[in-house]
Amino acid sequence: SVLGETRLNSPRCVRIAPSSGDVIVLDHGDKCVHVFSSEGELKLDMITQGKDELVHDPYFFAVDQWANLIISDRVNHCIKVFDAEGDLMHTIGREGSNVGEYNYCMGVCPRRDGGLITVCLKNEGCIQLY
Repeated sequence: SVLGETRLNSPRCVRIAPSSGDVIVLDHGDKCVHVFSSEGELKLDMITQGKDELVHDPYFFAVDQWANLIISDRVNHCIKVFDAEGDLMHTIGREGSNVGEYNYCMGVCPRRDGGLITVCLKNEGCIQLY
């Protein structure tokens, strides 16, 4: 079956939530994260850009073992962590070149111990562990 055939503008990446089996798609064109049930029904449209500019430029995302969405914001140079309902839990990092700082945060991967591996690819490039 096709998920969100008419809803997706420019899908960038897709993940399966480990606990629920939900299909989560980052749509870079719409600056949105769509959550579909494993049967293809839309459960949540999380608009990442808007009044409060939650995520200015969502580039990549991961889902951790607790079904939190971890989104790299390339332009704001940070990681945003949202719960399964789309509510912002916290922000990691800021612009810079020291530990905990990013120049264009490009990727993120959850670790089994609950930490994160993050990647930035501007100028010096880096990989950081949290």
